[in-house]
Amino acid sequence: MAPSVALSDEVRLAAHVQHLSSVANPFVKHVVKLRQNSAYRYASGSLVLVGDVPLRELCDIVPSKLGKRAFIEYLFVLEGSNARASLAQFAQRVVEVTPGVMHKLSGVQSTQGCNAVGVTCLPSSFCCLERSLDNFSSLSSWCPCPQRLLVLDGIQDPGNVGTLLRTAAAFDWVLDCDSYKCMPI
Repeated sequence: MAPSVALSDEVRLAAHVQHLSSVANPFVKHVVKLRQNSAYRYASGSLVLVGDVPLRELCDIVPSKLGKRAFIEYLFVLEGSNARASLAQFAQRVVEVTPGVMHKLSGVQSTQGCNAVGVTCLPSSFCCLERSLDNFSSLSSWCPCPQRLLVLDGIQDPGNVGTLLRTAAAFDWVLDCDSYKCMPI
């Protein structure tokens, strides 16, 4: 089970900040910690989406299903990219970042093509399998008889995860699961 993490102070970005150029910024460190540490994500109730394609796919689904318009809390866009125009309407805050900050936020080997990173809250339907193992009866009622299991390990490119999940959805797979070591939710 993941260790519990206490958030002493909620980390916020100052209201006047519209551009970030330092990887040492406390909020940049907060977003990196959200991306890397699942216990921190659970404690904060937030998750990080890397890449404008996954963000656009989410933006196609959430407003129509939930009626929410600005569900991305923070949208970080690479300065000079066109990601701002297509995603800004779904974000509460849009902040432009330098290539160095985008590399730090995204955590991918090459940020070429990675023009956006979003911070949003965990969906209400989120179920932590590690925590559910203590109460296995509720886990088995959630997924009584999985016929297929997709296990992802060591995924470096978030686009690959999207491709695998779309392929699984195309075949009407019931359960998609990823290893907590690669790109956990």
